[in-house]
Amino acid sequence: RVFLLLWSALAVSTATADEQKHQGDGAYVTQLRGVIPGDGAMSPAFTPESTGVTYTILITDAKAEFTVLVVHLHMRNYFPDELPTIEQDGKNLEFDPSTLPLKVRIEWGNTAAPVEKTCVLTVRDPKNSGIFGQGGNAHTYTFKVKRGPQIAQLLTPLRFQVVGADAKELPYLPGTLAFDRKTVGESKADLQMVYTSGSLPTADVQLECSHVEGVRAVRSNRPTEAMEAWNGTWKVGINQAYQIATTVGCAYEDPEWSPRQQENVFGLRLLRNTTPINSPAAPLTEGSLQMMQEYGD
Repeated sequence: RVFLLLWSALAVSTATADEQKHQGDGAYVTQLRGVIPGDGAMSPAFTPESTGVTYTILITDAKAEFTVLVVHLHMRNYFPDELPTIEQDGKNLEFDPSTLPLKVRIEWGNTAAPVEKTCVLTVRDPKNSGIFGQGGNAHTYTFKVKRGPQIAQLLTPLRFQVVGADAKELPYLPGTLAFDRKTVGESKADLQMVYTSGSLPTADVQLECSHVEGVRAVRSNRPTEAMEAWNGTWKVGINQAYQIATTVGCAYEDPEWSPRQQENVFGLRLLRNTTPINSPAAPLTEGSLQMMQEYGD
């Protein structure tokens, strides 16, 4: 009660009687004084009287999971107990003079994919809100929040393995590093897998990339050839005298965020090993699948 009296006295001292309007009055103000993004830059500059304008806010932190809009009202235009209602995407926001300026939170969660989120703020006269919330004395502002992708994470394979014709995953060569998607972008160490049976002349190379638009699995028939898209499963035929040398990996291209294709690819060498792996004569360098990470630029 004391707060409202003080607030009312302050409002009267800084505003004329014509500036303060009761709800339902035709001149009741339903325009925001200003909106300031908590992160990033907004364009065009905010104008309270704007109609049909979409404000774009570009978030520079690719790891951000939300942003905040700081919303200011023309407080001198209102009596303390007759503030307008403010809706975010059709839902009323709770606030009072003590909680202003209002902080509107826009969330999109933890995602490596690019973000485009629209937020609509509507300021209404509670006593002239139209029919079913449409029309009446109201003003609407539209904000489009955009955040770029985490490209390094998008290029990290979700899964990689080589499966023999018997549907079993080929074992890793003893003493070498196993495939780990968490460190694949950090280690330059060779990854070797042994193809042990001469009775299985084929193998399936399986690579799963991020399920985000613009990301795709790529491979080349030879290391010197250009990368081409594939569906992530490649059946390879091998004989004793033949070696497969190729490149596989994940690529990302987006007209806005990555107009030039970026790649995270691995050199792949697959030889057939007809000597049992547990034989003392079996050379560990044959029948191996080697992956060495090389970032494309």
